Amino acid sequence: MKIEGRIQGAGKAPEVFEKLNVIKTFLENNPGKLFAYLVKNNAPIDCKYLFVRRSESKIKDPFIAIYKIKKVIHREEVTSDMRPPVSKHFPDYRYAEEPKALLISHIAITNIDFKKIRKLDGTELVSVNPMTKAKIVDEELINLIKRWDRESLTESNRGLIEELDEKYSHTPEFEEKVVKQIQRPSDLRIAILDARGTKCQLCEYPGFTKKDGGIYAETHHMIELNKQATKTLQSWNVLVLCPTCHMKMHYAKVHYEPFGKGWRIILDGEDRII
Repeated sequence: MKIEGRIQGAGKAPEVFEKLNVIKTFLENNPGKLFAYLVKNNAPIDCKYLFVRRSESKIKDPFIAIYKIKKVIHREEVTSDMRPPVSKHFPDYRYAEEPKALLISHIAITNIDFKKIRKLDGTELVSVNPMTKAKIVDEELINLIKRWDRESLTESNRGLIEELDEKYSHTPEFEEKVVKQIQRPSDLRIAILDARGTKCQLCEYPGFTKKDGGIYAETHHMIELNKQATKTLQSWNVLVLCPTCHMKMHYAKVHYEPFGKGWRIILDGEDRII
């Protein structure tokens, strides 16, 4: 997995560390929130990550932090809940020339060696200009970012479910539809269940008891009826199955073929003759 981002220099180490810890604490105490990190007009709008290092450090010195960028917006769009109180450690909030804001969702403070970052062409970072594009080659950091992505996906899905819950908060209503269905003779189904019983022909599950006291089982057409092949409505094309095996026959990876007067079915790694 290749993780690309931009490298940005930072200020003096003590102030930078305090600033980064304020951001880290804000995000940890406000799960799902975004932190607005204001920058000048050279904001890295073409990448998802920002690698921050001490600007006075030598090239061999470690990185300070990795940000995950969710979005880049203009300063006017920043709301009060996107940032902690402004302090002396946030001078970038005082830029005058239409600064942009990086909406940060995650931050990791790390002492990863600078050598674990490479230019996109694979060469070493002999010198670093502002916003040089590079990639992470350290497995530990790659795994960290993979975890961030999983967390972000979970948050995104949770938000979508909440939106859909609101959308479908009304009382269910009936909807009229005209449906065209293939012929499925119920009298043959009943006769097959009476003759063979309700035990699944694949896994031998006996079936469960229904509310009316009967035993539930399903029937499956080996050659799909929508193919409209001759005589496929007949009993030779029908198996008695439990609901789980029935779904597997439709959706799982399965191989089947005629075998004598029955069928050869390979499912879940097992070869069965029925």
